Amino acid sequence: MQIKINQPGIKLIRSPEGSALLQLSTAKFNATLSLSGGQLLSYQQHEAYPLLYLSPLARLKPGSAIRGGIPLCWPWFGAHPESSTALQHGIARTSEWTLQELNCDEGNIEIRLKGPEYNGLSVEVHYYLDDQVKIDLITQNQSKLEQCYSAALHSYLALGNACQAKIHGLIHTRYFDKITDKEAQHQQDCLPCAGEIDQIVYTRQPLELSDPQWNRRILIETTGSSSIVLWNPGTTKAQQMQDLPDNDWQNFFCVEAANAAKDARYLQPGAIHTLSTRLHTIPL
Repeated sequence: MQIKINQPGIKLIRSPEGSALLQLSTAKFNATLSLSGGQLLSYQQHEAYPLLYLSPLARLKPGSAIRGGIPLCWPWFGAHPESSTALQHGIARTSEWTLQELNCDEGNIEIRLKGPEYNGLSVEVHYYLDDQVKIDLITQNQSKLEQCYSAALHSYLALGNACQAKIHGLIHTRYFDKITDKEAQHQQDCLPCAGEIDQIVYTRQPLELSDPQWNRRILIETTGSSSIVLWNPGTTKAQQMQDLPDNDWQNFFCVEAANAAKDARYLQPGAIHTLSTRLHTIPL
């Protein structure tokens, strides 16, 4: 730990499994951030429904991937491009991150964490929490060679009922369907969120997730990204996940700012790239 935590409303605690957790409480919201994985686990404005879903079976254990919140996929998204034995979605989400900076000003919180290094690449994540959530994932190539990497901010967005929810803003976007292993183009503006979905959508436009059960929309904006991942395991895959209750696929939908597949990034020596997302809710 690089800095001392002595600000009102901010506590450092340990999960029963041993992970270091920052509990954040302001006049606007409550949130929890895990230093294991550098991952925002929860965010909820007072008298509002939660923005993020966290599985009640999530393992808050150092070295384990955490099901829910916003896992940080880095420096590769999905399977490693060359190694079949490497961890799915990279090393960031199972690594210990170091707290570098924490500021609280009038109920707004800024947090900066330093993450692992890999093959000459270094990574930091900056969280900006107020009446919305903004995240910057910053990658620098510290090697003397060009490096390629991919990443995603794997946001589990909480829903009253995924069977009633739809993701909007997709008309005419190209996408790769990982279930069918085919590319196609969306012919409709919206996509129902029920059932198994696994798509990499190539777009820079904001998307909206409608949540009729909770009478709200979640706006997802991205920068430094030309791809957004849409994911829900659906019934069958949820039943195969030990850290997810069988029916809890109905309680979330993942909309992930990404640099995935064709949107992987090449960094020259010394170059920096920032992948960002901004999440906030508005009434239906």
